[in-house]
Amino acid sequence: MDPEELRAIVQTGPLTIRMNDGRAYEVPGPDYILIGQMSAVVLHKSEDGKWRNITLPLVTMTAAEQAA
Repeated sequence: MDPEELRAIVQTGPLTIRMNDGRAYEVPGPDYILIGQMSAVVLHKSEDGKWRNITLPLVTMTAAEQAA
């Protein structure tokens, strides 16, 4: 995914990022993501309820869409 395209989607509000391995990450808003040229660092709530950061390579993102 292009970093500029991801930045534009992030500004629209909460979003879901889908990866090529089937995982999905909910991003509540622009304060929860840092976008670089090759990757994005996302602060997300894990299954155990703790907030964690994860680095997601842009090349493995298949979709970024507004959260329902």
